[in-house]
Amino acid sequence: MPFSSKLRISLLAFFLTAMFTSRAQNESFEMTQIGSNNLLTTPWDLNYGPDDHLWITERSIGVILRIDPETGERDELIQIDDITSSASQDGLLGMVLHKDFEEGSPYLYCSYSYLILIRLNPFSTPFSERRQRIVRYTYAENEGDGVLSDQVILLDSLPSSNDHNSGRLVFGPDDK
Repeated sequence: MPFSSKLRISLLAFFLTAMFTSRAQNESFEMTQIGSNNLLTTPWDLNYGPDDHLWITERSIGVILRIDPETGERDELIQIDDITSSASQDGLLGMVLHKDFEEGSPYLYCSYSYLILIRLNPFSTPFSERRQRIVRYTYAENEGDGVLSDQVILLDSLPSSNDHNSGRLVFGPDDK
């Protein structure tokens, strides 16, 4: 292919890309701060729930909360005590709400890191090792105050580290 043809194709691709990019940048977008600057400690996963609230995991402190985006009101649903977070990518990670959350299946699924104590024999010094767990909680609300309870461990003792734990949770097309 001659150089002039390559140049024409490259310029056409450049101008088409620039045209579509400028169109995307002209879309209407407004950013609004919800709550004070210290409303969240270490947010990790954020879902816009079917109840029009933001559902957020706080990675390092093991808290799952709901925030009303209109008022910034924070509702702490649970603090998971056995999480461990000593690095930047472990702790309470991914979260997903059941697809029928408001139709009789008020379940929240999450993934978090924790420590197990290992003793190689009765005389050895124990040491701890990181593991990952996927659990399900049941959500209930009483006069605007939400709570997550009734933990069910779905997968336990998954290999884990302090880096890249693959904690994202989503439902696939088969609802699994």
